[in-house]
Amino acid sequence: MALMRRLENKVKALCDERLETFLARRAAELVDDAILARAAGRTPATTVPLSTAHREMRGRRQKVLATCIRDPEVDFEVKVALWHVPDLHGFIGHVIAEDEEASYRLLRRMRGVSDFGYWSSVERPRSVTKLEWTKRGDLWKRVTRGEFGTALVFTFDALLFPEEAAIARRLPSHEARIEEAAIEAARGRWLRARETEVTEHNIFGLMREFSAERADPSALGAQLYQEEHHRISELLPADVAPLLRNCGADVTVLPE
Repeated sequence: MALMRRLENKVKALCDERLETFLARRAAELVDDAILARAAGRTPATTVPLSTAHREMRGRRQKVLATCIRDPEVDFEVKVALWHVPDLHGFIGHVIAEDEEASYRLLRRMRGVSDFGYWSSVERPRSVTKLEWTKRGDLWKRVTRGEFGTALVFTFDALLFPEEAAIARRLPSHEARIEEAAIEAARGRWLRARETEVTEHNIFGLMREFSAERADPSALGAQLYQEEHHRISELLPADVAPLLRNCGADVTVLPE
């Protein structure tokens, strides 16, 4: 029971962290978009970034439920399926989540939990003996045959209304925000300079081409990126936390 309580607490914390990170990144992006739009003489898409980010997140989650189409960025749910195995005097189980790797990393760090993974389609890891690998394979086959009964499935999800302070702790750095905005602005200018029409058939190729140019100091992509990075670094404030609720024209935070 103590192990299950620890599992519940840690997995819930992971779900909450993913939600907080999504809201922080999206709200910060909306703040920066509003500042850059105002600097260009355009009307911002929103002046309430955090509320907008939350509304977008809820809408996307509802779409997942309605259509069963995956949207990993807003799917914070983690399911842990466990089977009681008398041979091990314990349980074996697996995780079902969009971010399975993060979930497994968390579980491996827990006291009383160890790796018992097995895949028939991959080579045995060097860290696992042949005897141990065979044992794992045999037990997982017995699980799939139903020898250990129905799994106990625990479902965890994020709290949909995290505290603003928790979101503020997940905000991206000033430099990361500048870089993201500079890439977006430079890419737009790059496409317009080439008079290229973006379609669903060429978008990925164009993105790769722009990325390659951005790494070449003599290329147009790199020059545009440097220009936008310099311009945007003078506009975006280092701290956007005060602007999460309201980034209207009457609210000003100067860049550092």
